[in-house]
Amino acid sequence: MLSLRPIRAVGLSLALGLVVNTFAQGIRFPNEIKGHEFYDQGKLKGLALKTSSREDVKLAFGSDCDWTYCDYNDKWEVMFVYLESFWPYRDVKGDYEYELTPFPQFVDRLWLIDFKAKKSLPLPRHTFSPKFDKEVTQVPHSGTEILYYRDPTGLIYTVINEGVSKGNLLNITYRVPLADRKDMFFVIGQRHKTDIVQPRLIQN
Repeated sequence: MLSLRPIRAVGLSLALGLVVNTFAQGIRFPNEIKGHEFYDQGKLKGLALKTSSREDVKLAFGSDCDWTYCDYNDKWEVMFVYLESFWPYRDVKGDYEYELTPFPQFVDRLWLIDFKAKKSLPLPRHTFSPKFDKEVTQVPHSGTEILYYRDPTGLIYTVINEGVSKGNLLNITYRVPLADRKDMFFVIGQRHKTDIVQPRLIQN
């Protein structure tokens, strides 16, 4: 009689592999600019926000890119940021402000990937679709005006907004989307709005 154990073992392995792969590939950035696609491509293949650990990144890039920029290619530098256990997080629902802290299983998981151009790169006009929100700000100390283009998935482009380099790309940032961040934290305290002495900046 043919034993079903090997068949079941193979089936279980395939199912687990599918679950792990689906979980790791859950975060996507469909609005990446053509010609500047980095997430899950090239050297980042197999690394995923929220699921990849500090050790996973070190295996691919070494330890030099941990919270500091290191060389990626002839045009870009890259930096990796991880969720830390001490990070505060706040949310507001109705009349209450909630204080949250990370679940232990997400501590030291990949939170943000930032690419910095070695030399600002010109972008074609009308590069950004209406899917992006635009925010104008100034760089501290230098006073240079820049634009942040953000989409709902956590993708951010930083662009120069003045001078001869106006319209040039400076940074590309991939961040854990808001929808995914919500299940990475749990509530450790709450306050009613009447108990809040000063308005707070709520992270979102």
